[in-house]
Amino acid sequence: MATRTIAAVCIGAAAFVIACRMPSYPPEPRIEFMGYQWRTVSTGDSALVLQLYFEDGDGDLGLDPEDTFPPFNLGSPYYYNIYTFYYEKIDGKFQEVTISEFSTDTIRFHGRFPRLDDQYPDRYLKGTLRYNLPYFVPRKSDTIRFRVFIYDRALHRSNEIITPEFIYPR
Repeated sequence: MATRTIAAVCIGAAAFVIACRMPSYPPEPRIEFMGYQWRTVSTGDSALVLQLYFEDGDGDLGLDPEDTFPPFNLGSPYYYNIYTFYYEKIDGKFQEVTISEFSTDTIRFHGRFPRLDDQYPDRYLKGTLRYNLPYFVPRKSDTIRFRVFIYDRALHRSNEIITPEFIYPR
């Protein structure tokens, strides 16, 4: 009897220690700006890679190519899982920029990043997301920045970050 009690106490204590060591994150993703990098594309021009640190408490970040049915269908706010809004510094203030002088649509680089971890569902994830933006040329200013947030598969929206300003290489 005493042996069983001691064994139960030891197992319970071990489980408590393990549970205390495992980090706990909320189910909503959280992102931080880590940096950026310019990469050369096939034309010889520069394209931008944003580097974001992420944490997600239930590990459901990213979409599969087959994720095209509601709520991830085209036209839904959840079709894209990374939202990237583009700004240029004009007359000392950052402003969203339109696609052309004849349009009211602003330049945005929304996209879909792939599922990050299928191996361990329902477990926290943390790491670095490298988001490759397509090649673009600033329209009115070479000083740019971005506003970014992401969604997970449970439709939780992350915090929103604003990158520092940086100069587009000409």
